[in-house]
Amino acid sequence: MTLNILIVTLAMTTAGHGAYYNTQDVGLGRALARRGHKVDIYKFVKEDNSMYSPEERLCVHYIHSRSIGSHSVNEYAFITEECNLLLCFSDNQIGFGRLKRRCRKLHVQCLPYVGVLGSNSTSGIKRKIKDLLASNVRHYRDMTVLAKTPQVQKELKLRHIENVVLAPVGLDDALLHTDYAKVDKRTMRGLLHLPEDGKIILFLARMTEEKRPLAMTEIFDKLYKEDSRFHLVVIGKGELEEDMQRAISQKGLEQSVTYLEQVPNATIWQYFCAADVFVNLNIQEIFGMAILEAMYYECAVVARRAPGPEYIIADLQDGILCESDEKVWDAAERLCKDPDMRRVLTERAHEKVMTQFLWNCTAELIGKEVQGV
Repeated sequence: MTLNILIVTLAMTTAGHGAYYNTQDVGLGRALARRGHKVDIYKFVKEDNSMYSPEERLCVHYIHSRSIGSHSVNEYAFITEECNLLLCFSDNQIGFGRLKRRCRKLHVQCLPYVGVLGSNSTSGIKRKIKDLLASNVRHYRDMTVLAKTPQVQKELKLRHIENVVLAPVGLDDALLHTDYAKVDKRTMRGLLHLPEDGKIILFLARMTEEKRPLAMTEIFDKLYKEDSRFHLVVIGKGELEEDMQRAISQKGLEQSVTYLEQVPNATIWQYFCAADVFVNLNIQEIFGMAILEAMYYECAVVARRAPGPEYIIADLQDGILCESDEKVWDAAERLCKDPDMRRVLTERAHEKVMTQFLWNCTAELIGKEVQGV
């Protein structure tokens, strides 16, 4: 049975966003289209309307929209009675209530897909204001809700939302470089102008406070003082970019750090393959797409404990979870010294991604909840 499925991402974006990030809506849409359904994805932008079709039965629409900050403000005229199912990346977006009402009016089944219930702002005042104005919990109480993590599933149930289905975020296998294991690490490092015999740490994150790039600088400084063969690759941009570069310079680490603002999706796999260890320091991480990518490409993961990493990683089995930055430093050093330990962890990590964290797996889970999907 072929269904007409809409996927709506309410947060404002830009038309070129997918070139540098694994966009979750497109990954899920591709998996559903490959199950034989017609899938249309709607994203909201400040630019003019545009569209493209990544493959058969899948179309991505960029819709010009008014906005309040990152929140789109739209009438959702594209939702019609011909739609059989609508999946909405809703989180704390203020437009969800209006979208839900339109779906109810047209008798369209709507499933919100939720990764966070509250604001992740580091400012207590901003967090309280956003939680007050943008919480969608009240809208979820009479709906089936898809939760991205067990933590969100638990929080939803604590707020008296009965029908919550765990549907983890996954990687889009169409974007993965399947021949990565054939690549020689030293050769790849040479191509990327990285030290062939170095102990390479990869830090891929937005340069924002919650991602803690300055803490990464402190950790790396300690590693480098212990062993000058350590080399840090930083990929990301944001408001703390200049602060991090200044910290690198003040510590005299310019020659041991490779800094890149962004790397296209088509080539990001090369850096995972070149690195020994991938580090995630966000103690509020709700999931961690870059963690999944590192695991797929068999780059050992060291992460601070947070809801996302604790869901994805089994400590000391397919990665290492740390309670402090000091333990991150110790784990990264240990993994770089012990290639056998790295190999065991990364082989298990890759297998976990292949069996649990691809979008095909999530599409199958959704199919069990919605007849005909």
